[in-house]
Amino acid sequence: MKNKTLLAISCILALGVIGCDKTPKGDASLTGEKVTVGDPRDSYTNLYILSEGLMGSNNASLDFFNPGSGLYVRNAFGQANPNFSLGDTANDVIAVGDELWIAVNGSDLIEVVDAITLVHKASIAVSSPRFMATDGKNVYVTSYNGAYSNYSDPTDYKNPKGAVFKINIASRTVTGLVEVGYQPEGVAITGKKLYVANSGGISSILPPNYSYDDTISEINPETLTITSTLTSVINVKELFIDSSGTIWIHTLGNYSDVHSGLYRMTPEGAERLTAGDSNLNVSIIWKDGDDFWIVGTEDEFDWNKPDKVYYTYKISGGIATKVNVQIGAASPYGIAVDPDTKDLFITDGPYGGSLGTIFCYGKADDYSLSWSCTSGVNPGHFLFL
Repeated sequence: MKNKTLLAISCILALGVIGCDKTPKGDASLTGEKVTVGDPRDSYTNLYILSEGLMGSNNASLDFFNPGSGLYVRNAFGQANPNFSLGDTANDVIAVGDELWIAVNGSDLIEVVDAITLVHKASIAVSSPRFMATDGKNVYVTSYNGAYSNYSDPTDYKNPKGAVFKINIASRTVTGLVEVGYQPEGVAITGKKLYVANSGGISSILPPNYSYDDTISEINPETLTITSTLTSVINVKELFIDSSGTIWIHTLGNYSDVHSGLYRMTPEGAERLTAGDSNLNVSIIWKDGDDFWIVGTEDEFDWNKPDKVYYTYKISGGIATKVNVQIGAASPYGIAVDPDTKDLFITDGPYGGSLGTIFCYGKADDYSLSWSCTSGVNPGHFLFL
């Protein structure tokens, strides 16, 4: 959608000066603020920031940023749809043609949004959706399939295996599903294979096994059948496939004695990525081409530490190089890299349901802070389009 004009936005707060006289235009009129973006560009690569909201609070939100003009619009979806809520606990956003598809976990739906106007177009019912992938004709959605645990009442639980739902894009209808492992999260598609990470994030505290899942389901997306089950590591959050076909795995560990990390699948099994003699803990991760950017901390098990020290690494060819970023986020929640400028974005997701912050670190300035803006509650998911 480069070089398309987007969104007529009236600016209410000037935070910086830019030299671009192109005004994004569209069918909506939204209010935002200007930030300093350095040299303006003609390619209108836009950034959408999805904030999950606080579970049970029905306050998920979608922000919009146009780096060609420096315009940042908080709660853009809410402004474009004043009588329509995005829903409870948004978990993922992908591009499907000129639409955004948003998985809203707590509301049991996929929200379809016009990418230009951000106006609601459709809602598709899917039980507890998590992550999505598309082959251009269908969207594949991982689902907890109704699993839940009531922490205040240990006898109130449900722990079925998860599922992957197949949705036809043209008709926006669910055309099938396949059962996978417990609490599937990340999904990746390559060629005629679909890979799904089974986390067991709920089953770790529930019968029948009281343990995390450690498998990856390989699925034929045409027939919706499992062709192989790979043993990986416990509690996988995200899956990535690079240009060579290698599967990369981001795990969150078990939050006590098994650390988070980034692994790659080899014929011998999952191999943990390290930086020299040190293991890399991975709180948040972004794939940029075949490179990865991560933020982590050695203090991830010290839950009461108020001033954890976070580090940033760029990973190319399996080699991790530390990047000197003075992270402004007290609780880093999301990360992204602009595919054109390589500017780095890190969000802060403070505890307790407060509004978060998005920080932009400019590559041209050795990743010093360029600007920051208030975002939604728990901003954690990004899409460049």
